[in-house]
Order: sequence, then structure tokens, then C-alpha cells
Amino acid sequence: MIPTETLSAPSRQNGGNAARWFAFAGVGGPILFVLVFTLAGFLRPGYSPLSQAVSDLGVGPNAWLQNANFVVFGLLLITFAIGFYQGMRSVISRGWLVACLVLLILSGVGIINGGIFTEDPTTVIVHWIGGFLLAFLSPLIVFFIVGWQWHRDPTWRIASWYSLITGVLTIALIASLFVFLAPSSPLPIGGLLQRLLVVECFAWYVVMGWRLFLRAGSSQKKTVIAIERESA
Repeated sequence: MIPTETLSAPSRQNGGNAARWFAFAGVGGPILFVLVFTLAGFLRPGYSPLSQAVSDLGVGPNAWLQNANFVVFGLLLITFAIGFYQGMRSVISRGWLVACLVLLILSGVGIINGGIFTEDPTTVIVHWIGGFLLAFLSPLIVFFIVGWQWHRDPTWRIASWYSLITGVLTIALIASLFVFLAPSSPLPIGGLLQRLLVVECFAWYVVMGWRLFLRAGSSQKKTVIAIERESA
């Protein structure tokens, strides 16, 4: 009879490999998103990245490019959420980890909403409430949850402080947009501040996605060694 452990070992290896690439979506997604909206802005005549929001690119010439960018990015963030959940099961308590999973998925949904409900006058309210605010307030809560959870683990202590600082900066940048993206803004820098928010907030996904990608790779190597020992 073939031992049960031998049958389950390839499953463990495949599961770890999937989690690794799910986590990597957090690396590729934000980078692709920034590159595409930068290209879309370059292709839009008269567009100012200094004063105009990224969402402005979802209405008008070549709007399909930015709207598709929102949808693809949102799907990649949802994929990352699954990889984050799988990679953090041994680090974050189950209840808080499930909360993080839901919030990270909601962030991805918010990004997708931004591409479906554009700044067109008929959908602009949904765009900003069900799109922008959902996309950024959800991970904001995650930053503080994981910052608190990780602070108890010396291995994740630096990541803990990084998450907490990211949360504080995210609050400050979101608040600044209510001033500088408004029509009566004292300075035309709303577009610049929004781009800083995008980079600052989603850089957390890149950093954590890469760390989880490497961590899952290390675990996968250990699994391969265990399989070889079992079959020896």
C-alpha cells in the first residue's frame, strides 16, 4: 500500500506553488497599473498628471485603456488577497486574517468598480464612493491590523512598523485629496498627490507580495526535500 503522506506531498507542493504566484500578483499588479495609467496620460492630449486625477483618464479619448487597467488591477489585487491569506495563516490569528482577506478583496472590488462606474456624470458618485473610497479605505484598515498582529512576532517587527507608517501616510494623503482635488483647490497639485497615494499605498502590496513570494519559495524547497526523503 502507498503511504498517505506520499499521496498528499505533491498536493502540498502544488498548493504552496499556487500561493507563491498568488502573492506575486501583489508585485506585478501595482507596477502594471502605474505603467498603464502613465501611458494613458501620455496619450491624452492636454491631460495634466499634476492637477488631474487618474480617474479622469476613464472618460474621453482612449478611456478604454484606463478602464481596462482598473479591472485588471482589481483582479490582481483579489488574487493577491488569496495569496496573502494562505501565506499568513501561521503568522496572523485566524479571525483577523479572515478580516484582512475580506478587506483586501473589497479593495480589489473597489478598483474594478472604478473601471466600470467611471467619472461620467451618471456614475461619478458610485465611482468615488464604491470605487476610490472602497479601494483605499479597505487596505488602510488592513495596514493597522497587520501592524498590530506582526508587532508581536520578531520576524515581522520591521514589517509591522512599515505597515503602521503606511497607514498614517495613507490617511494624510487621502485627507489632502479632499482639498487639492476639489475645484476650489488653492494649488493645482491634486493629481500629483493622488499619484503619491497610489504609489505609497500599493507599494505595501509590492513589498509584502515579494516577501511572501520568497517565503513561499523557501517553504516549497523544504517540501521538495521532505518528498524526496519520503520516497527514498
